[in-house]
Amino acid sequence: MESIPSDSGQFFEDMKVAMEKDLGKQASVWESAKPFKGWPTRIPLKSDPTATKEALSKKASSAAGKPDHSSSADGKFDWYHWFKALEPKLKGYWKKIGIYDTLLLCAGSPFPCDRSLIIAALCFWSSSTNCMRLCFGMMTPNLLDLAAIVDLRPHGEDFSAANLPDGKVGLDFHKSNKNSGSWVKTYLGHGGDPTDPPSINGVSYTEHVAFLVMWLCKFLACPKSGGITKEFQALAEVLADGHQVAMGPIFLAYLYRWLREVTTKPMDYHASSPIWIFQLWLQLYFPELSPTTVCPNDKALLGPPLLNAPRRKHCVEDCFRFFYECQERTREHLSICLDHRFPDYLALDLSSYPTAETKDERHNMWASILISRDLPYGLIVNKGSNYHCGGELYYPAAAGYQLGFIQSIPIPPMDSVNLLSSWRVEFKDAKEVTTLTDFNQDLVKSFSIPIRDPRFGDSNIFIHWWKEMSAGWFSQPCSEIEDRILKHCPCSLAFQQEKEKKKAQAKVDTAEKENPPTKVIERESLAKSANANSGRGKKRPTAPIQGSPRPADHPSSSHSIGAVQSATTSSAAPETQPPTLEKGIGAQVMTSVGEDEEIANIPKIGPNTGDLETYEQGWAEHIGRGGGKVTTTLEQDRSTIPHQNGTRANIETNVHDR
Repeated sequence: MESIPSDSGQFFEDMKVAMEKDLGKQASVWESAKPFKGWPTRIPLKSDPTATKEALSKKASSAAGKPDHSSSADGKFDWYHWFKALEPKLKGYWKKIGIYDTLLLCAGSPFPCDRSLIIAALCFWSSSTNCMRLCFGMMTPNLLDLAAIVDLRPHGEDFSAANLPDGKVGLDFHKSNKNSGSWVKTYLGHGGDPTDPPSINGVSYTEHVAFLVMWLCKFLACPKSGGITKEFQALAEVLADGHQVAMGPIFLAYLYRWLREVTTKPMDYHASSPIWIFQLWLQLYFPELSPTTVCPNDKALLGPPLLNAPRRKHCVEDCFRFFYECQERTREHLSICLDHRFPDYLALDLSSYPTAETKDERHNMWASILISRDLPYGLIVNKGSNYHCGGELYYPAAAGYQLGFIQSIPIPPMDSVNLLSSWRVEFKDAKEVTTLTDFNQDLVKSFSIPIRDPRFGDSNIFIHWWKEMSAGWFSQPCSEIEDRILKHCPCSLAFQQEKEKKKAQAKVDTAEKENPPTKVIERESLAKSANANSGRGKKRPTAPIQGSPRPADHPSSSHSIGAVQSATTSSAAPETQPPTLEKGIGAQVMTSVGEDEEIANIPKIGPNTGDLETYEQGWAEHIGRGGGKVTTTLEQDRSTIPHQNGTRANIETNVHDR
């Protein structure tokens, strides 16, 4: 009877492994001042009084590197400038199809990114149910939330990869034209083609479609490349034709897919989706972590106050600790979207009696919001590895208290195309998408719900069931879980403190290297003095190597050969070293400490003492007794030395330092 996979209790361990493996590896991503790739940040224009000197200087340095029309200082090739140019002509049309308030939100918001909040929330996300798992139950962004926050309609004409129309305009999606600056430069003020549908108030159909494609990519699909993709041309054309499309299910599926990608793969934070909507949802339902208090206004969306508020300064540990220890959400928290009455269609709540004109719309809207089902994901099917098509589970039954219902165990389990797991199906044919959309339409037709007032709370059976389900998830102290998961996260306080400590230590090391302390100088001086007294670092007396030509036979026979002096830890410095036998082939005999007494008994030979045969015989007897190790260093050639009979004898060289 469980609707959650049996392996769910391991999700903290899985997240720990994923965070430790990848957050440290991608530290530069989180350390950067930039938010997620694809996040719709707004570059302040030169004429914008709120533009900072730092932002303008960055733009100037960017322009010095290579042409970038998207960051033009005068905003001529910017999407926001394009919106201002089209707004007076198309405002009424956009209101008719239900996208004007969303466009206005996108054009007037700076989109601050709260990375600490998002990272902490990801630790509690379940990709099998597309819900956050908390102590008191599950919560998830639903279609009602998207409608109240950003005005993405939960109902309207269904649009998916199963019913894509043929393109009416030929837009240029070549690589050189896919960046936002080039795109605006190409289509701003475009006169259209002779075969285009009629223009609207002087705006050609081609320009209108191109504008909507850029809007969908920049703000709702948010590809990590930041470019314009062909995937949304068909949707843009349907909107330009004047159709009210159910935008909520389309882009909620994109958001769910990103949340799945970021929590199951090696932390691919830049997967495509409207991440900013997830941040707004978190701030709305968890106002303790919000930068501002949202006062519901039935004449405006809930999103703009949050998008225009300055980012709250908190670390990821604070957010993680809050989610881990959160024990409940009250009616005040849960009803904020349910009680909202903007956009106008949200006034058709379940407690009101519908009229003949509003009956169908009310039915379709609440059917879309309340029915658990798979949402089609992707708008292009089987067109290469860059485009994916499948399904994402929409499971409002798992968080019914967000919609004014007493929460019970979500049974029977959902029959999802993803098998209620983290695995995702990949559709290879439009027929598979058609099967899914037809099934969803049958669910809407059979949907029925009486007029009712909202009620919030949990049933006793759900409380008992969830307590057993989550017993292993929240049993350990928060500090232990927090340390294991977040210690390598660059957004965490611990990571930043360790980073500052390393920086401080690096500065100290650099300062000591440049200006060594007096003790270091004294220590180095003592070491040099000890080396001088012990003879280390000086050349030792040379001796001929067995098998080498004798001085009498060698062209440089006038060179003298000095005997190896006896050396002990208390002995004086050795005698003056004689010159080598031959440049590049000279040999030194080096001895180890403790062998000096035996070496002292070796016959000495020099300019005025003994002969060479006696000297070589003494060395041969010494080596044969194992009394010492003779090693040689060659000034130029370490591998071979000429033999007296004309052959080359290999010599093992091993420099031994006392």
